[in-house]
Amino acid sequence: MRRIYSFLCPVSLYSDNREVLSDPEMKTTRKIDFGGAEAAFAVANTPLFLLRKLRADGAAGNIARSNSGRAILADLARALRRKPVGFAESVLPYLLIVALSYKPDIRFLRAASRKHALHYPWYSYIANVLLQEFRSTSKSNVRVPLATKVTQSTTTSTPLNVIRLRA
Repeated sequence: MRRIYSFLCPVSLYSDNREVLSDPEMKTTRKIDFGGAEAAFAVANTPLFLLRKLRADGAAGNIARSNSGRAILADLARALRRKPVGFAESVLPYLLIVALSYKPDIRFLRAASRKHALHYPWYSYIANVLLQEFRSTSKSNVRVPLATKVTQSTTTSTPLNVIRLRA
């Protein structure tokens, strides 16, 4: 273990070699690389900087893609109850709430924003920013059958190709 200092916490933190990842209750964070998130947390001096770095890192997206909103919310509640002892545990709630912001259902993000975070000073601020910036998205495939016909226009001095679409 090596001693590392953070701008966010008034006390020093110890690097814990991802002990949080071995917690059997934390199902959403298995096989997720926290390296970028931990590095962002170590140098973050504002909540918006941390939020921007967590969005740029792929860990939150990986958590969102591989877990349900309910599972992420349950792990978030577990993480908020603990006092962090290292970078992985310190950044985990922020990472999980960013992952919830990637989910199309805002109910999970709203529920997460109402949680009490005694040991995480930027949690409520980041949660409010994520709620304000939330954009509901959905993905659907639409098949539009079109027949195309290319004809050459002879009405102008330069010939143009005209594409006519028929439904």
